[in-house]
Amino acid sequence: FDYTRLVAASDFISLMTYSQHTANTPPGPIASLKWIRRMVQAAIEQGIPPRQLSVGIPTYSTHWYPIGGTTLDSIRVSGGEIHHRDALQLLHEAHGSVTLHWDESHGVSHAILDTEPGHVWEYLYLEDAKSFEAKLKILHDDPIFAEIRGISVWALGTEDPEIWSVVRRVIAPPPQPSAAGNEEYQRPIHTAPQVLHEE
Repeated sequence: FDYTRLVAASDFISLMTYSQHTANTPPGPIASLKWIRRMVQAAIEQGIPPRQLSVGIPTYSTHWYPIGGTTLDSIRVSGGEIHHRDALQLLHEAHGSVTLHWDESHGVSHAILDTEPGHVWEYLYLEDAKSFEAKLKILHDDPIFAEIRGISVWALGTEDPEIWSVVRRVIAPPPQPSAAGNEEYQRPIHTAPQVLHEE
């Protein structure tokens, strides 16, 4: 891409910092924390000013499942985006035999499902309020994100409804009393980014 021309022609650029793993890769996080940081650093090094950069955060989950033939040699694994509610349904259908494991380094929960005992494993990477907050936290705490314009979300309608509680608490905290004692909102010096739009 010609980033110089894109920057000149754009109010801001929404960076697709997700789809780290897809149907065409082995199972893995949609957007691990270290990967998001590397993508943003690379974009800045390519010449995109941080104040014109919107960081993409996924709200969909991904399910990997076997497709193909009837023998182990002919089966392959594919993956697809699913809504949060459908991910919860998958876990429910496992009848309590599956446990979600939180991966602190990646900032996401995952589970391995055996929906048909004795067959090929299925994998679920769950983007929910906890993973959403983990991503907002690195945007807030890591200096590389200090001047970014905000965040973009892909895609509204697929999300865990609880992310909106996270948004209200982390991005748009309630007004705090000022030194004069009134209720005027005092913006912190270093805040999480503003939510801009749905991509």
